[in-house]
Amino acid sequence: MKATLALTWLLLSAGWLQAQVRLTDTLNKGILEEESQHNLAAAVADYQQVVAAFDEERKTAATALFRLAECQRKLHHDDQAKAVYERIVREFADQGSVVEQSRTILGATYKVGSSEESVGKFWLRQLAK
Repeated sequence: MKATLALTWLLLSAGWLQAQVRLTDTLNKGILEEESQHNLAAAVADYQQVVAAFDEERKTAATALFRLAECQRKLHHDDQAKAVYERIVREFADQGSVVEQSRTILGATYKVGSSEESVGKFWLRQLAK
C-alpha cells in the first residue's frame, strides 16, 4: 500500500513538473516571438495560454486549500482550519463558490466576519465618531 501511494505521488509530482516546464517553454516561446521575430499575434497566443493555465492553477489551489481546511475542521484543528479558510478569502477572492463557502463556515462555525466586512465596520465606526 505504501509503495503504491509513493508511486502515485511520484507520478503526480512528475506530471506537475512537466506542466511547469511546458508553461515556462510557452512563456519563453512567446518572448522569442515578441522580441526576436516580431510576431506579436503568436506572442499574444502564447501569453494567453500561460495566463489560462495560471487561472486554472489558482482554481486548483483554492480547491485544495478548501479541502485542507475541511479536513482540519473535521479533525477539530480549529486554529489551522480557520487560518486556511481566512487565507482562501484573502488570497483567492476571485474563486467564487469556494470563497463563499469559506466565508459561510468562518461566520457560522468560527464567528468570524470576512475581512471586507471588518474593514467596512471599521470605517463605519470612524465615520460615526
